[in-house]
Amino acid sequence: MEECHGVFSFLHLCSRSLEGAYGPFYQTIAIAIFFAIFTLFIRVILTRLEKILRERERIWSLSFVTAMKKPLNTFVWVVAFVCSLDILSENVFSIHPAYLHLFLKISAVLTFSWFFAFVEYHSCKKYP
Repeated sequence: MEECHGVFSFLHLCSRSLEGAYGPFYQTIAIAIFFAIFTLFIRVILTRLEKILRERERIWSLSFVTAMKKPLNTFVWVVAFVCSLDILSENVFSIHPAYLHLFLKISAVLTFSWFFAFVEYHSCKKYP
């Protein structure tokens, strides 16, 4: 038997907002909220993993997890910015920036470079 939920249930409102059913401004706000929750979720997981690895004295694993925090957080917000810019420029200003995907690819490469530089820095660091 199918259970019918109300039109205003929380998950229904979230999915409709992310799809853009309520307009581009609400869609942009929904994207920002979604990425904020995602960033918090990732931060909690990486912090717990860092604590476990610090207790077990796993230097290489700890350096990877520690180095992953800032670049991953920055890249998530770059993706959120690009998605929001794409939505607003297409729906509000009626233009479509041609180089958004190229910008996203370049930022991904720069994020990986930043991550590997952090890995090298944290692997040389002495952990207590």
